[in-house]
Amino acid sequence: MKKISTILLVIILLGCKDENKKDNSKEVKPEVDYNFVVEATLKTNQADTFQFVMKDIDLETTIDKTVLKAQDDFQNITGSVKAKYDFEYPTLLYLGLGYVTPKKVTIQSFKISYMGKEHIFTPKDFETYFSINKYVEYGEDEGLLITKMVDGKHIPIIGLNRAGIDLIK
Repeated sequence: MKKISTILLVIILLGCKDENKKDNSKEVKPEVDYNFVVEATLKTNQADTFQFVMKDIDLETTIDKTVLKAQDDFQNITGSVKAKYDFEYPTLLYLGLGYVTPKKVTIQSFKISYMGKEHIFTPKDFETYFSINKYVEYGEDEGLLITKMVDGKHIPIIGLNRAGIDLIK
């Protein structure tokens, strides 16, 4: 009888200990940031409106515009889009370098971040991960882009290719 009582007592005590452990083990999950954020650090010699354009697989477009002043110091411009689901994740991303007048733009860095991951591109990455259109040409200095008029139009764009966008997916 003593053995049975001892065994029952041990089982009850172990059962109580397991319940206490379960109550104390509640984990607080960190809140996930579903914003896909792009930030460029750049300077320009002409004031103009720069804009990030992001499109997802359904061609939903997000445009974030920033007016930059001409100055010698680097400035940060930011764009973002909420991408909680895969179909909202950008498949196309480009930066419009202002459409008013031709200018010189020096890009120091280009950073993308999503769900705690980030990647920073420097001018050394331009040829691998970026493309420019016919209204832009590379300058002699690292990170220098020169915009120009072509057939009376000025639509300078630098785009991050899909391989670059997917580095943080």
